[in-house]
Amino acid sequence: MITRATERWMAARALYESERPTLEQIAPLCGWSVATIRARAKREDWRRPEPVAAGKVEARVARVINGLLGEIEALGIGTGEGAVGLDKARIEAISALMRTLEKIGDITRENEEAKAKEKQTKRDADMAGFLKRIDERIVELATGYARELVRRKPSG
Repeated sequence: MITRATERWMAARALYESERPTLEQIAPLCGWSVATIRARAKREDWRRPEPVAAGKVEARVARVINGLLGEIEALGIGTGEGAVGLDKARIEAISALMRTLEKIGDITRENEEAKAKEKQTKRDADMAGFLKRIDERIVELATGYARELVRRKPSG
């Protein structure tokens, strides 16, 4: 039987190892001090996941896709004497793998769209900054020109 304290420690460890919160964020949730959690994490050798660079994620996704495609090919391709008949289980396996590939594709597209939107937002912000500086310069030049006209105006 798992005790309440054991459950809390298991939850704290799972949270710490998966979502990358700080010990300071975990402590109030658990009701323990940061020092207590830090000591337990050290004693049990809790491991934090390493952040993954964007290029590495894309390479990993490509490997997963290639592996799934290989499995689909192994399940469904075959002609001549080496052909394997498609029974219901094989068809369901291929269908499940195809849905997985579609979901990976959707996630990948969403990530690419988010990156493109982020870049566009940055470009828009840069352009707004440039336009603001141009506008300020125009006002500055117009003010200077108006002063010059007032200074040159003949008294009369």
